[in-house]
Amino acid sequence: MALAVIAVVLLTAQTGGATAARPRTHCPRPLIVYYVNPEAVVWLGGGPGPEGLPTYYGCAYGHKAYELGEAGTHGTPTGTAGVRPLALSNRIMAYEKTREIEGLPGLIENDLIVVNLARRQVLYKVPTGTSTEPGTVGAGQVLSIVLKEGSVAWIAAGDEAGYQVHVIDKHGARTLAVGPEVDPFSLALGGSTLYWTQSGKPESSTLY
Repeated sequence: MALAVIAVVLLTAQTGGATAARPRTHCPRPLIVYYVNPEAVVWLGGGPGPEGLPTYYGCAYGHKAYELGEAGTHGTPTGTAGVRPLALSNRIMAYEKTREIEGLPGLIENDLIVVNLARRQVLYKVPTGTSTEPGTVGAGQVLSIVLKEGSVAWIAAGDEAGYQVHVIDKHGARTLAVGPEVDPFSLALGGSTLYWTQSGKPESSTLY
């Protein structure tokens, strides 16, 4: 009887038992982790890119790693070029990418990118907002963001018109609010209801 018990214990230790974690094939064990959940991980590392800076990667467990891009060329992700991770929900990753427009030196493009890490597929790539500044595509930095099953909402730093609240979901892309009275860090999601604060008052919309 004692031998049988020992055999069961050894077998459980080798296999991890019925509650063993999902094999994390292909995804490394990085030292600098930005986001992690039971489905995926996002990290900084893997050696320098073309500009000699560290590179951001995302990986859905059981799948190959996906290269997001280099960190900012001026030492921060908001330099003239670079990537800044924003949010991770299950296997969906959102990040911001700033770059000089190819062939047009001095012109800057600020994009919000949403990718399915398991499929290695870009779901959305859109300007972070609307800018009236010459030579700039997209608004400034994304200050708040939420993800829900591939739908995304964010608040971006705009120009003199103020902060901008944007959404992309099953109903397409739309702007919900613009103005200096928008609280740029107030974005929240409860179920399918999106919340933010404007002029000190709560506002809401549905994220489909």
